[in-house]
Amino acid sequence: RQRIEPIFRRVLFINMLRAATRRSSSYNRCSSSNRCSSNTHDTNSITEWSSSSSSSSPSWDDEQIWSQWVCLPDPFDSIEIDCFFERNVELHNCVSDGDLVEDGLDNANMYTIRSIPNGGGLVGGIAALSGAPPADISQMSRNRPQHSFSLAELLHISSSEIFLDRGENFDLYSLASANEIASDEWWIDRLGTHPPHAPPEAVMEDILLDLFQDFIGECHGIDAIASIPKTARGYQSLLSRVSLHAMKLKNSRAIAELWNKFTKELRYKHWERGVPLPRMSKHGSKEIEVDHSACILDQQLQLLNACIHRRLRQSEGATRTKKESDSKDVVKRNLLKLKKKEKPGVLNESKRNASACVWKADDDLDLNALLNDDMALAAANASASQKTEEMFEDARDDVMLAEPSSNEDEGFGVKSALEMRLLEHPHVFIREPEMQLHPIYTEESLHALIEDGDDEGERDTKRRNARLAVSNDMLVSDMCAFKAANPIAGFVDFVRWHSPRDFLEGKLSERMSKPGNTWETLFKEAEPTAASDQKLLFDPIAEGERVLHLLETAKFDTILRYLCAIGANAAFCIYAKSCMNNLRCAESIHPLLEEKMQRCRGVCASVFYDVKQAQKEDFAQAAYEIQLIERTASRAASLRKHVGEKSELNFVIERLWIDSVQREYESQANEEDVDAAFNAVDGVCALSKDEERHVVLENIAAKQKLACEYEIEEKTKGVSRLHVSASARFVRVSSIS
Repeated sequence: RQRIEPIFRRVLFINMLRAATRRSSSYNRCSSSNRCSSNTHDTNSITEWSSSSSSSSPSWDDEQIWSQWVCLPDPFDSIEIDCFFERNVELHNCVSDGDLVEDGLDNANMYTIRSIPNGGGLVGGIAALSGAPPADISQMSRNRPQHSFSLAELLHISSSEIFLDRGENFDLYSLASANEIASDEWWIDRLGTHPPHAPPEAVMEDILLDLFQDFIGECHGIDAIASIPKTARGYQSLLSRVSLHAMKLKNSRAIAELWNKFTKELRYKHWERGVPLPRMSKHGSKEIEVDHSACILDQQLQLLNACIHRRLRQSEGATRTKKESDSKDVVKRNLLKLKKKEKPGVLNESKRNASACVWKADDDLDLNALLNDDMALAAANASASQKTEEMFEDARDDVMLAEPSSNEDEGFGVKSALEMRLLEHPHVFIREPEMQLHPIYTEESLHALIEDGDDEGERDTKRRNARLAVSNDMLVSDMCAFKAANPIAGFVDFVRWHSPRDFLEGKLSERMSKPGNTWETLFKEAEPTAASDQKLLFDPIAEGERVLHLLETAKFDTILRYLCAIGANAAFCIYAKSCMNNLRCAESIHPLLEEKMQRCRGVCASVFYDVKQAQKEDFAQAAYEIQLIERTASRAASLRKHVGEKSELNFVIERLWIDSVQREYESQANEEDVDAAFNAVDGVCALSKDEERHVVLENIAAKQKLACEYEIEEKTKGVSRLHVSASARFVRVSSIS
C-alpha cells in the first residue's frame, strides 16, 4: 500500500493537469463563447474532439486507405462453404433423430461458397438519401461517435451546413467570409446566437501538420482512376486533404477556422518565404500549368503555386545575371587599365623603355671595356637585344587586347547558340534568345477577358479575339527578343526557329508567304528588346497577391461548396483505389467496378459542374452515389480479410464481390429499401470445375476436413437431408428437400 499510494497520487495529478490544460486552452481561444456556454457543454465537446482524434482499439479495416479518416463496419461476418453430396440412403434404417454418416469434403458433388452478412447495417443514417435526407442530421451527429461516420455521411453532414435554416439571418450568413464565421463575436453580435464549438488548438495544429508536411509519392493517387470533373485530382492533393479534414469537423464554424489557418499558412510560410506548396503536381523543370478541368478553387491554388515557382526562377535568373555582369565588369575594368597605360604612342613608350634597358647595358659595356673583358661585353649585348624583343612583343599583345570588338552582328539577351545558320549570313549562327515565360490563366481569368455578348455567335467571336490578342502579345515578345539576340536576322530566320513546320523544302509555307500576313507585319513592327527589358506579360507577384486576397476574403458559402465537391471526389478516389487493391486489379479496372464508377462520376459531375447553383437535394444525391461506391469498396476489403492474401483464391473473392454488388444495385433499381437490401445481400460463388474445387480445398486453413450428414424423416415434409461442413475457416449448415 505504501508503494502504490504515491504512484496513484502521481497518476491522479497528471490526469487533473491534462484536463485543466485542455479547458484553459479552449477557454482562452473562445472567450466570448465562455460567456454564453456552460462548463458541461465545453467539457463534452472537448471529450468529443479528443476521442475522435485518436482511436486505440484495433479495427478490421486498419490497413485500408480510408482508415485514417473513418472506420467502416465489417459488412460480412464470415465466409462459409456448402458441400453437397448425392447418395442413396436407405430410409428404413433411419431413426427419428437421424443417423450420422461421415465423409471427406473431397467426395462432395458440388461446392458453394457464401459470404454471410453481418446482422447490423454497413452504413446507417444516410440510407434514406435514396428518398429524402434525414430530417435532423445534427441530432444524428450528437448521438453517434465521430469516428463511426462514413465519408458519405460526413459529406452529407457538411453539405447540409450550407442549407441550414437560419431564419432572417440566412442572407447575412450566406454573404459572410470565413474570417467572420470563425469569430465568436460575429455569431453573438450579428446573429445573436451561441457559436458552434470549435476544435481545440492542438487538433488544428495536427491538421496543419498533416497538410503541409513533406509528402513523398504521387499526390494524385493512381492514374487509372479518373477524378470527378470540376473538383480536384486524386485524394492526396493539398485541397483534397483540406476537404477531408473539413468534413470531419462537420460544423461551419470549425471549417471556417480551419480555412483561416490554412490561408495564413499559405501566405506567411509559403508565399512570403518563396516555398512551393506541398502535395501539388511535380513538374520538375517543366513549366507549371493550371488544370482547367479542376474547380475554380483548385485552379487558384495551382496558380499560386505557379507564381511561387515563377518568383524563384526570376530570383535565380537575376542572381545568375548579376554574376555574369560582375564578371564582365571585371574584364572591362582590366581592359580599361590596359588602355590607360597604352594610349597613343604605346609602342614608342615601349621602345623608350627598351632603349633605357639598352643604355643601362651600354653603361655596363663601358665599365667592362675599361676592364678589357671581351666575354662580358658579348654577354651584355646579347642580354640587351633579348630584353628589347620581349618588350616589343608584350606591347603588341597589350594593344590587341585593348582593341574593342568589331562584330556588327553581336546581339544581347542571348541564351545559347544554335546549330542553325542565318540564310543571308551563313557565317553567323542563330542565337536562341532569353524569352519571357508565357502567362498563366485560370478558367475564370480567361472568361474575364471576354464580355458576354448578345448572342452565342458574338460571344464566340469575342472568345476568338481574346485568344488571338493573348497569342499576339506572346508572339511579339518572342520577336523582340529574337531580333535583340540576332540583329542581322530576317523574318525567314525567325520562322525557321519559332515555327519549323512553316519552313519546308527551303521555303516558307503558304500562310507565311502571303503578302502582309500577321506574322510578317508584327515582325517588322517589333523592336529589338531583350526579354529582361520588356514589359512583363505575367507578373507573378501581383497575381500571387490577388489569389491570396481572393482566398482570404471569399464568401464562406462558396468555399464550403467547393470543399464539399472536392471532398466527394477524394472519397470517390479513396474507395475506388481500395477496391482495385483488394480485387488485385493491377493492369486495368474491373469492368463491373468501372461501370459503377462511371455512374457515380456522371451523377456527381452533373451536380458539381456549377456547384454554386447546386441545391440540397443535389448534394444528397451525390452523397448517396458515394455511399454506393463506399459499400462496394467495403465488401471487397472484407472479402479480402476473410479469404486471405493467397492469389490462388482471388477468383473466389471476385465472384463473391460481383454477386453481392449486382444484387444490391438490382434491389436499389427496384426501389426497395436500400439499407435492408444491403444488409440481406450475401455473395454466392458456385464451384463447378474440379480444378477450382482442388484450389479451394488446398488453400483453406484446415487440417481436418470432415462432412457430416444427418437424415431426418418428417411426417409433413417428407425426407430432408441436412449437410454440415466443418473446418477451421469454413462452417456451413444447409438443407435440401
